[in-house]
Amino acid sequence: MINFRARAETFLSRLKEEYPKDAEICIVSHGGMINMLYRSLINLPVMTEQSISCGDTSIHKFMLSADKCHIEYINRLGHLEELE
Repeated sequence: MINFRARAETFLSRLKEEYPKDAEICIVSHGGMINMLYRSLINLPVMTEQSISCGDTSIHKFMLSADKCHIEYINRLGHLEELE
């Protein structure tokens, strides 16, 4: 679990270093990594029972600044409604 969290935090650090502050970036990943990214962003303990719901093909939007994270929405699945 600690190694997985370290991977997420390393990824977030690289994002902040390598891209302009106003860059829009699309991250495509599995639910486990999305959960770990959120845990890192909101400073949850490494060993926690808290998780974020991640449906298949769900869309999550968050914005990072130097000192905070703003979560605009999580687990949007509206794009699947037309398929039903």
